[in-house]
Amino acid sequence: MLIKDIKDNKTDNKSCCFGKSQSPIDLPIVSQLNKNQKKIEFNFYSKNAKVLNTAETVKVEWNGSDVIVNGVKYKLLQFHFHWKSEHTINGKYFPLEMHLVYKAIDELLVLGILFDIDDNNENIFLEQFIHKIPDDENSSEEFLLKYPGGNIVEAWTYDGSLTTPPYLEGVKWFISKEIKMISSKQMMKLKKKNLPTCNNRDTCDRNDRNIDMVKIII
Repeated sequence: MLIKDIKDNKTDNKSCCFGKSQSPIDLPIVSQLNKNQKKIEFNFYSKNAKVLNTAETVKVEWNGSDVIVNGVKYKLLQFHFHWKSEHTINGKYFPLEMHLVYKAIDELLVLGILFDIDDNNENIFLEQFIHKIPDDENSSEEFLLKYPGGNIVEAWTYDGSLTTPPYLEGVKWFISKEIKMISSKQMMKLKKKNLPTCNNRDTCDRNDRNIDMVKIII
């Protein structure tokens, strides 16, 4: 999860896993589905967005989503990308991970979506802005963004942290079990030449934290 700084140094990133509830983590293939938890619906709306090249990642500022969890309403601030993925599944990395960052008054929630490569399947959502990513650092371009939501999927959920300084804990994480697809061509366009070759943080210890499986609508 990007707040202000992403380091392209695995040793430094790993050494920052100093807390008891740090992110990212390795996710188990099988987790117990919490049948008592109602489906959590992430609502999406067509709204103007702004895509930025931060020189660390591609970030899209967009307030086109909200979600209510345990009676608390979170509103989307932005989403951004990490390559390779930050979370792993049974030790397996994915080429790309998207973080949608939501905020309540004093709480943060992140929805993580993993991507794999499929050259026969270009991603329609990413195609809306992937050609608009500025070449220059801190440049931006505005556009209308739509998210094709409404799918019911399972998701891991756990309590974690930011994955960049200051590594603040108390962040509620949801990682969709559904793997999205992106073509190699789209991946190349997403990773501009002036961006890091790798901008992920290594996985941190789970430290006996509970990892639940819930159903979400995205």
